[in-house]
Amino acid sequence: MCELLGIAAAAPVTARFSLQRLARHGRVAGDPIDGWGVVLHDGRDARCYREPEPARRSAWLRFVERHQSPASILISHIRLATAGTVALRNTHPFVRELGGRMHSFAHS
Repeated sequence: MCELLGIAAAAPVTARFSLQRLARHGRVAGDPIDGWGVVLHDGRDARCYREPEPARRSAWLRFVERHQSPASILISHIRLATAGTVALRNTHPFVRELGGRMHSFAHS
Protein backbone atom coordinates (compact mmCIF):
# COMPACT_ATOMS: atom_id res chain seq x y z
CA MET A 1 0.00 0.00 0.00
CA CYS A 2 1.16 3.55 -0.71
CA GLU A 3 1.85 6.02 2.07
CA LEU A 4 0.94 9.71 2.02
CA LEU A 5 1.93 12.61 4.24
CA GLY A 6 0.53 16.12 3.95
CA ILE A 7 1.42 19.23 5.90
CA ALA A 8 -0.37 22.58 5.66
CA ALA A 9 1.15 25.26 7.87
CA ALA A 10 0.05 28.82 8.61
CA ALA A 11 3.65 29.99 8.07
CA PRO A 12 6.43 28.44 5.99
CA VAL A 13 8.33 25.64 7.74
CA THR A 14 11.10 23.23 6.84
CA ALA A 15 10.03 19.60 7.00
CA ARG A 16 13.35 17.87 7.49
CA PHE A 17 11.81 15.63 10.13
CA SER A 18 9.22 14.46 7.60
CA LEU A 19 11.80 13.70 4.93
CA GLN A 20 13.94 11.76 7.38
CA ARG A 21 10.92 9.69 8.39
CA LEU A 22 10.04 9.16 4.72
CA ALA A 23 13.53 7.87 3.99
CA ARG A 24 13.25 5.23 6.73
CA HIS A 25 10.14 3.72 5.17
CA GLY A 26 12.02 1.61 2.61
CA ARG A 27 11.11 -2.05 2.95
CA VAL A 28 13.10 -5.27 3.05
CA ALA A 29 13.74 -7.43 -0.01
CA GLY A 30 10.58 -9.10 -1.25
CA ASP A 31 8.46 -6.11 -0.21
CA PRO A 32 9.86 -3.33 -2.40
CA ILE A 33 9.16 0.37 -2.42
CA ASP A 34 8.79 1.48 -6.01
CA GLY A 35 9.31 5.22 -5.68
CA TRP A 36 9.02 8.31 -3.54
CA GLY A 37 8.22 11.95 -4.07
CA VAL A 38 7.71 15.23 -2.28
CA VAL A 39 6.31 18.57 -3.44
CA LEU A 40 6.86 21.83 -1.56
CA HIS A 41 4.64 24.89 -2.12
CA ASP A 42 6.00 28.24 -0.98
CA GLY A 43 3.01 30.39 -1.97
CA ARG A 44 4.44 31.34 -5.37
CA ASP A 45 5.69 28.13 -6.87
CA ALA A 46 5.88 24.38 -6.33
CA ARG A 47 9.11 22.37 -6.22
CA CYS A 48 8.66 18.68 -6.90
CA TYR A 49 11.30 16.02 -6.25
CA ARG A 50 10.66 12.37 -7.02
CA GLU A 51 12.25 9.19 -8.30
CA PRO A 52 11.23 5.58 -8.93
CA GLU A 53 13.68 4.22 -6.33
CA PRO A 54 13.43 3.29 -2.62
CA ALA A 55 13.58 6.42 -0.43
CA ARG A 56 15.89 4.78 2.12
CA ARG A 57 18.66 4.44 -0.50
CA SER A 58 18.12 7.78 -2.21
CA ALA A 59 21.03 10.21 -2.50
CA TRP A 60 18.54 12.57 -4.19
CA LEU A 61 16.31 12.57 -1.08
CA ARG A 62 19.33 13.31 1.13
CA PHE A 63 20.21 16.24 -1.18
CA VAL A 64 16.63 17.59 -1.00
CA GLU A 65 16.70 17.31 2.78
CA ARG A 66 19.97 19.26 3.08
CA HIS A 67 18.92 22.02 0.64
CA GLN A 68 15.23 22.36 1.42
CA SER A 69 13.74 25.83 1.65
CA PRO A 70 10.70 26.68 3.78
CA ALA A 71 7.25 25.85 2.42
CA SER A 72 3.71 26.24 3.71
CA ILE A 73 2.39 23.10 1.98
CA LEU A 74 4.15 19.74 1.68
CA ILE A 75 2.83 16.56 0.06
CA SER A 76 4.91 13.38 0.16
CA HIS A 77 4.23 9.94 -1.24
CA ILE A 78 5.81 6.50 -1.05
CA ARG A 79 4.77 4.21 -3.88
CA LEU A 80 4.19 0.48 -3.75
CA ALA A 81 3.28 -0.25 -7.37
CA THR A 82 0.14 -2.31 -7.85
CA ALA A 83 -0.57 -1.04 -11.37
CA GLY A 84 1.58 0.56 -14.02
CA THR A 85 5.29 0.27 -14.51
CA VAL A 86 7.92 1.42 -12.03
CA ALA A 87 8.87 4.62 -13.83
CA LEU A 88 9.19 8.34 -13.14
CA ARG A 89 5.97 9.05 -15.05
CA ASN A 90 4.07 6.91 -12.49
CA THR A 91 5.80 8.34 -9.41
CA HIS A 92 3.77 10.77 -7.26
CA PRO A 93 3.14 13.56 -6.50
CA PHE A 94 2.17 15.06 -9.82
CA VAL A 95 2.44 18.83 -10.38
CA ARG A 96 0.80 20.85 -13.15
CA GLU A 97 0.15 24.52 -13.88
CA LEU A 98 -3.47 25.49 -14.46
CA GLY A 99 -4.83 29.02 -14.65
CA GLY A 100 -1.51 30.51 -13.61
CA ARG A 101 -1.31 28.46 -10.39
CA MET A 102 0.58 25.30 -9.52
CA HIS A 103 -1.52 22.30 -8.47
CA SER A 104 -0.26 19.08 -6.85
CA PHE A 105 -1.89 15.67 -6.59
CA ALA A 106 -1.06 12.31 -5.04
CA HIS A 107 -3.21 9.29 -4.25
CA SER A 108 -3.00 5.80 -2.86
